[in-house]
Amino acid sequence: MKKLLPLLCALTLLFCSCAYAQQTEYTAFVPEGPLLTVSYDPAALRLDTESYLAANTPAHRWLGMFYDGEFTIEFAADRYEGYRAPATPEELAEAVCNAHMRDKAVLLEIWREGEVPFALLRLERPSGESYYAAAYVNGYVVYFEIYNLRGKVDDRALDLLKTLLGGVR
Repeated sequence: MKKLLPLLCALTLLFCSCAYAQQTEYTAFVPEGPLLTVSYDPAALRLDTESYLAANTPAHRWLGMFYDGEFTIEFAADRYEGYRAPATPEELAEAVCNAHMRDKAVLLEIWREGEVPFALLRLERPSGESYYAAAYVNGYVVYFEIYNLRGKVDDRALDLLKTLLGGVR
């Protein structure tokens, strides 16, 4: 039994190291410098950071898109100017819901399981449903939106989005 415990600990450490090694980090930049870093599994998600860069303006920064074969997760940042910075994620959630009233925004939760708290919403647009997560980071509202080009989003989409949000710092 005494020999089994160290072996079990070593195998657990090895397994955890392998799982961590599969993560890749991407740091998103704004004109002022690095904004946030996202850790993700490149075996599960493909990252595109070039397709929409030409659409960037001083107030809006397209940061990238993740694909998994079924779902697309876009992420971008809008400069939060002319408004008082939200003091809490709940204040940000209220502002984001108001901004997306036409999209029938419904606040699902304030997601706090990662390093950055996000207001997590469900949107219903003419083009389809999506989940939308927004956070206030260094003067920007950063958002991740997951959608399915073939139709509705489901619990798997929400789980995928939350997994990605868990890697944001």
